Amino acid sequence: MIQGILDIQSNIEPSFDNFVVGKNVDLIYQIQQLKLGQMVYIWGEKGSGKTHLLKAIIHSFDGRYIDAQKEQVPNFQGEHPHLVGIDNIQSLDRESQEHLFYLINEWRESQIQSNAFCLLMTGDHSPFGLSHLREDLRNRLSWDQIWKLEHLSEHDLMNLFIERASNKGMSCSPQTVLWLFKNYASNASSMMDLLAALDNYTLSKHRQLSIPLIKEFLEHKDDA
Repeated sequence: MIQGILDIQSNIEPSFDNFVVGKNVDLIYQIQQLKLGQMVYIWGEKGSGKTHLLKAIIHSFDGRYIDAQKEQVPNFQGEHPHLVGIDNIQSLDRESQEHLFYLINEWRESQIQSNAFCLLMTGDHSPFGLSHLREDLRNRLSWDQIWKLEHLSEHDLMNLFIERASNKGMSCSPQTVLWLFKNYASNASSMMDLLAALDNYTLSKHRQLSIPLIKEFLEHKDDA
């Protein structure tokens, strides 16, 4: 399987409309019914769509997005927006863990008050699988809703790739997509990043998307 990070990534704005639900019907329904005073922890493997879903929620409810891989969780000290979304909590450093600990306490104390807010978090394991986090923080993650975000099936991923390619004016056969699955990637995140890069490559080469062209592109990326 080809390894490495593509330089050009998908620039589609995450939303509920372009999130492919797959087996996550119940989760999406609950998220869309979100009310002040609720806390939700969503976990799943890399590429399952956690960041897309969290950003879609933040956009819909005009909340604050924090990526723990890139920034610290601030000490809100009671001055927080009505929705806080923290992505990749498996990457929290010691100070951010302490701030999240107090933020969850604030959420609990304000649940039925006028200053109630929503707290959403994502991670790559269930709460008790986050061995890097302090125990009292892991315990607090289970105080409200916990959901596992399931990967899309191969059938759903193939249809997604073909649909998004068509939206870009790219003709893509099922055989081509199947080859990609067997030789490159098998999750929505990496497939959409690859599609964005291939879109630019096909335009620069004035050629249609095909297996030979994809092989050429991937070899070029490996040599770069």
